[in-house]
Amino acid sequence: MKKNNKKNNNLLLLLIPLILGIGYLGYTIFIAQNKLDHIYTIINGSILSLIIIIIGVILYTKNEITKKITSIVIIILILLIVDINVGTSLGFIKLPKQDAIKDYKNKNVIEVVKWTTKHNIDLKQIQEFSDTIDENLVISQSKKEHTLAKHIKQLEVIVSKGPNPDTKVELKNMVGNNIDEVLKEIKKLKLSNIEINYTFSSIEKDQVIKQNVEGTINRNDQVIFEVSLGEEENLEPVKLIDLANKNKFDATLWLKRNGIKYEIKYEFSKNIKKDSVISTNPKKGTLINQKEMTVELILSKGKKITVPDLEKLSLNEIIDWASKNKINIKYNSEYDSTIKKGKIKYISCKKGDSIEEGSTIYITTSKGTLKMIDYTDQDIDKIRTFANTYNIAINENMEYSKTVEKGKLISVSHKKGDVINSQDTIEVVISLGKSITVPDFTGMTLSKAKSVCAENKLDCTSSYIDSTKTKNTVIRQNKKANSEVVEGTNVVLYISNEKKNSSSSNNNTTNNNKNNNSSNSNSNTTNNNTNNNQTNTNQCDTSKTTILNIQVGSNGEETKSMINNMNKGIKFSWNMVTSCPNGDTTPGTVCNGNTLDGKRVDYCNTISVTIVK
Repeated sequence: MKKNNKKNNNLLLLLIPLILGIGYLGYTIFIAQNKLDHIYTIINGSILSLIIIIIGVILYTKNEITKKITSIVIIILILLIVDINVGTSLGFIKLPKQDAIKDYKNKNVIEVVKWTTKHNIDLKQIQEFSDTIDENLVISQSKKEHTLAKHIKQLEVIVSKGPNPDTKVELKNMVGNNIDEVLKEIKKLKLSNIEINYTFSSIEKDQVIKQNVEGTINRNDQVIFEVSLGEEENLEPVKLIDLANKNKFDATLWLKRNGIKYEIKYEFSKNIKKDSVISTNPKKGTLINQKEMTVELILSKGKKITVPDLEKLSLNEIIDWASKNKINIKYNSEYDSTIKKGKIKYISCKKGDSIEEGSTIYITTSKGTLKMIDYTDQDIDKIRTFANTYNIAINENMEYSKTVEKGKLISVSHKKGDVINSQDTIEVVISLGKSITVPDFTGMTLSKAKSVCAENKLDCTSSYIDSTKTKNTVIRQNKKANSEVVEGTNVVLYISNEKKNSSSSNNNTTNNNKNNNSSNSNSNTTNNNTNNNQTNTNQCDTSKTTILNIQVGSNGEETKSMINNMNKGIKFSWNMVTSCPNGDTTPGTVCNGNTLDGKRVDYCNTISVTIVK
């Protein structure tokens, strides 16, 4: 019995390390799939698991030879794991790693394009101005460094456009300052449109005499400084310095400071940077007599570059070619179901074109097929966001529905998973909710009308007007009886105050007098009118009229759709604004609604409607 217990205990000593070892190995393999150094993690876990299992064997066995052998194996495994860890940390051993994103900050966006193309990752570039990051360098990225490529579907990078030329800066009055102080201020403010002219003057040489602007300016505003060259009789001949490799601004400024006239010519150069000096004529060291000599500056157009057949190259090959030839690439991508993802859709130049160093080539690649999103929750905002993100046109219409909640989708032109091309338009119909038939309130007492409004879930307001009708009865309403509106629509009820409009009788008398006085003149023009009528027989019939019904929705598009639905046949022109002239910014508000609602119009003229978006 004791032997059996002892045997069971020994077996337990073996099982525990065995289970722990296998469990640890499984856990290591599981977590390694999300590790950059996954092979390194698996090797470490495997060796440690094996050591745990061997320790269990030592505890279980009584055989001394087995114990010695397993002990030696453990020592070997420990030495192995130490060697692997030291070797990898010192760089002697290089184990495969899963590809992960780097920190591309301050790196050229071309490097990001290469990496995302290699891994079929959708790249979205956002251009922003930056005073600290040079043009075409990455300011930030949406995924952290070391995030595995397999976990990235889309990468968003913000790319620098360089300093914003429209940034407002404060330029102080530099008159009286030395030109060197001016140059420091130009650099500090990052001014980009500077002209410095020298003129003979009794003022000390290199002092600023005039400047055309000061105070708050844009960086790209032209700033002209007039600087003193000193008195003409004090100007002495000067030896021409070596201007080679100096940029145009610095080279011409030196010549101006020394009163030297110059001419500029451009040539291609393999070795000299664009807009830098290749050579001068005469050469450096020549004593220049300013009154007799003119210096010829030969500036570089950069290397003459002949464009290869870029359409036959991969995107990475194009990028490498552009980098070597100092060509800028503006990269864009669009969805296109006819072109495979990552393939080139458009290039701005063709084979054989000659371009200069620093030129920009525009490339558009295909993002592949764009498919319609899932909108089973009938949320219109999802489709709006989707359409806006991928620059797809969307056309929204509104309809009443007994079954679909207000603001939800009734129908969509594209089903989930349908292929969408960039030229497509997504047609959607949005529910206005259940329609309510506007009652005929005419003749009702105010209290009765309010009761009927409540029953029909309408928002009724009242306004008293002069009328001979029975006091406190509805004489008209701004919403046409039997028209269809949405729940909560405002209906204005015009209530009689039983006061006769005294001006009406006077107006009638005046009109009669006018008619009598004009009878003779009318008879004189009968023939003319007859002729005019004969020529206008094809004009629109203005005798056919209707009453405008203006309704308001929860946003501009909803209001537009409701007005169209309620006024069939009427022509409208729409003016969508962010706020009405009175400052009202409520979405869907009709700014000129008071002048239009209830107005009698014909079908010939176009009615202008101003709506808050």
